[in-house]
Parts: sequence; C-alpha cells; structure tokens
Amino acid sequence: MEMKNCPFCGEEGMDLVGLKFHLLNHCTVFESTKDVVSLMGKNTRAPASPWVSVKDRLPDVIGHYLIFLSYCGSKQISWAFYNSEKKWCGEGYYDTVTHWQPLPEPPKESL
Repeated sequence: MEMKNCPFCGEEGMDLVGLKFHLLNHCTVFESTKDVVSLMGKNTRAPASPWVSVKDRLPDVIGHYLIFLSYCGSKQISWAFYNSEKKWCGEGYYDTVTHWQPLPEPPKESL
C-alpha cells in the first residue's frame, strides 16, 4: 500500500483514506485556506495543487473527473461526469462543486 504525505502541512505516512480524513478534519493549513488554488503562489514546500477552481475554469472535455464539493455541511471528494450541458452529474446533479481535477491514470497491471 502506497503511503502519502499531506501536500498542505506535510504530515506523513497516510493511506489515501487516511489522507482524505486528515484533509477534511485535521489539516489546519487546508482548513484555513478558502481557495486551494491560492496556495500555488505562496512560498511553501507544498507542491502545486492539481485541483482547479470552478471559478477559474471548467473542463474543456466531457468526461469523468474527481470533484471537491460541499454537501449537507461537509466537504467531500468524489467523482462525477461533466456533461454536454456543462453540468456535474453522478448520483444526481451536483451544484456545490468547488474544484475539479482529471482522473489519475489507471494502475499498470503486469500480465
């Protein structure tokens, strides 16, 4: 299992589920940052975020994406389909998407 570090505060050694929980519940750097994209220009050791604010731009291509949204008072990372009507949909329409990013490459399986 690959372990990840928090790209915002640097806390080390979390699996993907632990990293998601950390970001949404414990990372004070992430919590205090209203717009994740604003971290890109600061002098910090954190790498540039792959998240794109919907205020900056929307996808050019119809397809599946990772999304960051607020739902019922909680912040969530999920996936959705961006359709030709320029809407996010999954198990319904998402109108609270704040950020998006392309899906990662699938794992390379050895035959």
